[in-house]
Amino acid sequence: TERRITVNIIFLILFYIIIGINHVVFLNLNAILPLIILTVAMLTAVPFIIYILFRKKKELAITLVAFSTFKNGGLAAAICLALFTPESVVPIGVRAFFAPLSVILFSWLEKRF
Repeated sequence: TERRITVNIIFLILFYIIIGINHVVFLNLNAILPLIILTVAMLTAVPFIIYILFRKKKELAITLVAFSTFKNGGLAAAICLALFTPESVVPIGVRAFFAPLSVILFSWLEKRF
């Protein structure tokens, strides 16, 4: 719907700004490698653990996974940009880059469990 498209465009612009402001940091793999490792672990391990713990309550598991890994990322990015240095949003930018892995994992877990 129109509202969803508008929100998605705003998130796209926000993450474009995050990457643009910090492009030098993102090009230095040594600087962000620990963030990449932690982000991938957060986006894959947390959903897997929640799905295992709540596999009998599938709707609750999906809600918990969404809130623990995706929700409020845009708000966190906006707050970090407003209150802190531009480098403070680097973890959020890394998370946005690796988020599709989490979506793939969600799909796999939903079919498996």
